[in-house]
Amino acid sequence: MKKWLKSFVHNVIVHPLMQFLPEKIGTKMHDRNADWAFKKDA
Repeated sequence: MKKWLKSFVHNVIVHPLMQFLPEKIGTKMHDRNADWAFKKDA
């Protein structure tokens, strides 16, 4: 469930929100969220 929620936040919230932000801010937000959502736990 946790993996699904992280994927949902990334794909349904972050990706659409990027379109309304300046490019640098949107890219930084996307990259940080992707690290949080899809980072492999060591």
